Amino acid sequence: TDTGLDVHYWRSCPMLTRCNHCRQVVEVASLTQHLLGECVSSAEYRRCERCSEAIPKKNFHSHALAKSCIPSKPEPVANHCPLCHENIAPWDEGWREHLMPGPNSCTHNPRAWQQGSKKAFSSEKSSSVASVGAVGGGGIKSTSVTTAAVGVKTRIPGSATPGTPRKNFNRRR
Repeated sequence: TDTGLDVHYWRSCPMLTRCNHCRQVVEVASLTQHLLGECVSSAEYRRCERCSEAIPKKNFHSHALAKSCIPSKPEPVANHCPLCHENIAPWDEGWREHLMPGPNSCTHNPRAWQQGSKKAFSSEKSSSVASVGAVGGGGIKSTSVTTAAVGVKTRIPGSATPGTPRKNFNRRR
C-alpha cells in the first residue's frame, strides 16, 4: 500500500537517512548536497575539496590541515559515502550494493543493519539472511550510530515534522 511504502521510506529504507539537523529524510547519496544547500543548517557546513564531504565549519580548519580524509574519486570511477567516508563502486548500482543489507553493507548505515537483524531473527532457515544478521550483530564499529538508530522515537506518518511523509503522498494539490 501507499502508506506502507511511505512508512518504509520514512523509517527503514537503507537507501535513505535522516538529517541530524532538520530531521528531513534524504537519500544517502545526496546527503552532502543536502547539508550544503537544502538543509536549514547549510550555513554551518563547508565542502572539503579533498573528500568532497560537507564538513562542519567549526571543524573545517582542523579537517583540512589533517589531510587524513579519503580523497573522493570522480563519479565515473566511484561514489563517496558520507556515512563511512569510503569510495565505493560508481553509479546507482554502487550505492545499492553499499547501502542495502548484505555482506558488503556500509558499517555506518544503521538502517541496513537494522533490516539485516530483523530478517535474521524472523527467518533462521535462510543461510544467506542468517549470515547478514551475524555480520550485523558485531560489524557496526561506531556505538553512537547504533544508539541513534535504536534510541530514536518515531513519529506518526503524516505529522507536521519536516521529512515525514504526508498521508496522501501521491495526490497533487
